[in-house]
Amino acid sequence: MPRGVIKRIDYAAAGLLQFVMTGGYLGRGIEALGNTGLVGYHYQQVAGGVQALQGGGHIGQHHKFIEAPHVMADFGIEHAVAVEENGFGRGSSIHARQKYAQRGCSARGQPRAPRPAGGTLAGQLIEINQQIEYSRQLTFAAFGGLHIRMNVAIIGSGITGLATAWYLQQQGATAHVYESGNAAGGNMRTRHLPEGYVLELGPNSLQLSPELEGLIADLGLAEQIQEPGGVSGHRYVVRGGALRELPGKPQQLLFGSFFSLKGKWQALSELRRAKAAPDAHETIGHFFRRRFGQEILDYAVNPFVSGIYAGDPNQLLLHKTFPQLAALEQEHGSVLRGFARTMKGVARRRIISFRGGLQVLTDALASRLTHLHLNTRVQVFLPQGNGQYRLQLAGQPEPTELYDALILALPAYAAADLLRGLHPQQAAALGAVHYPPLTAVHTAYDRSAVQHPLNGFGALSPRVEQPVAAGTLWSSSLFPDRCPAGQVLFTSFVGGAQYETNARLPDAQLLASLRAEQQRLYGLKPDAPARLQHIYRWERSIPQFDERIIPAHAAADALEQQGIWAVANWRAGVGIPDCLRRAQQVAQKLTSAA
Repeated sequence: MPRGVIKRIDYAAAGLLQFVMTGGYLGRGIEALGNTGLVGYHYQQVAGGVQALQGGGHIGQHHKFIEAPHVMADFGIEHAVAVEENGFGRGSSIHARQKYAQRGCSARGQPRAPRPAGGTLAGQLIEINQQIEYSRQLTFAAFGGLHIRMNVAIIGSGITGLATAWYLQQQGATAHVYESGNAAGGNMRTRHLPEGYVLELGPNSLQLSPELEGLIADLGLAEQIQEPGGVSGHRYVVRGGALRELPGKPQQLLFGSFFSLKGKWQALSELRRAKAAPDAHETIGHFFRRRFGQEILDYAVNPFVSGIYAGDPNQLLLHKTFPQLAALEQEHGSVLRGFARTMKGVARRRIISFRGGLQVLTDALASRLTHLHLNTRVQVFLPQGNGQYRLQLAGQPEPTELYDALILALPAYAAADLLRGLHPQQAAALGAVHYPPLTAVHTAYDRSAVQHPLNGFGALSPRVEQPVAAGTLWSSSLFPDRCPAGQVLFTSFVGGAQYETNARLPDAQLLASLRAEQQRLYGLKPDAPARLQHIYRWERSIPQFDERIIPAHAAADALEQQGIWAVANWRAGVGIPDCLRRAQQVAQKLTSAA
């Protein structure tokens, strides 16, 4: 059925179906509020005439409507009705196919309310409303009531918006996803080049959390999971201008050579340091500096935070990024002691991708959604009372159907633009969230041109080392099929909150600076030609969970009281597991309250 043909089925009963049409809203929508609640009659220009669809009546003529039992199921009404394609003028026939719902009330033989008489449009609407109430009484007597699904609008089609729609759909709700661009997926973008390169422009791998594992199973993608190479457990950090493997276990930290004796002593002294009073405004940097010392902060925490959040540990809030660390200090008096007591036997989550790249996941989600509207920009939210909304879409003269809730799966700044007219205070808080620039640079060389064995996940660079790239993934070591045989593929991330100037370097300067760094760190031969140089710029990359996120989260909480829910990563957390968990929670809250 063409998208936008049916807008809402307000009632389905023997002899009377009310179909509220959308299409393009070329005519004007007129609503009649009667005893049944909201009864919408939307008049629209279709095939040269304006019509209101109601069973047996005649306002307009010869307007075709496509059958579909699945339409009934889609709107949560346990009836299947086929409508002949000859239109809804006088003489149209409606055949009820519901076997168990007859009880003496057939589609052709049931008593009907009088048809609307001729005359003014207003008079016809009054009589139509009377028919609906009459049909309502008959239907509830015959069937004991009908179940109408919750109707939800989701603005944004990144992984969180798609997942929220999927969870709502699985729980019996109707979810409409609106995307202003021509493709779904948000920041999860995989680009396939004809030369045989597979480039991830956003996230490069996923932690296999329980939420993600369940979603993969539901979508039938388990066979497409791609595990990284065995070297992925090795992580490198730049120290003293050279690559050093970061200790992965406590005993390696104590007996290895990565940290100095002073650094090790300060780290071990954490066991006997008194806990501080809880502080919701404490930064990651302040927390690690007071508990573990400057060296651990500089060479372990700083590059790690930069790699995950593209952030500055001296700005990001501990309680908003790693609340479990604050909890360990409060509950056990020591982070190390808390880890020893609570993490025993806990395995590190698997890191995965998919054959063909991460976009396989978002493409699979998008293909299974019933109502995904691409190239459709939402301009304004129109409150209708009782926490319900309509949307004004760009290029459409009339608003959308009625929604029971709105879900924002947008960056904070984009959500702020939509909220500014209705909720200026909350919009200002969301608009203040900082998104630093980040540039993804993919470079490939012949394997023989790179001396380093590249036997690991990749390398991170602390700020004290003054790097060009905050971090580089050794993509071909993780997933050898991401580049042609005999080559190596680097994915470098330049920028973030600590290196915003680097992210905005002109292409030629950026590539030259990055190549010089690769020569120094990886032994790249000076005369080796680059087989690939690809730049993708994110002017606004990852939301920063600094002081500005506190009023943004408070604004999101306040918006929930208005029927507007936020699920994007600025609200959920920047990790995909965080986003999926938030999507599940919101879907559950909405459907359980319906």
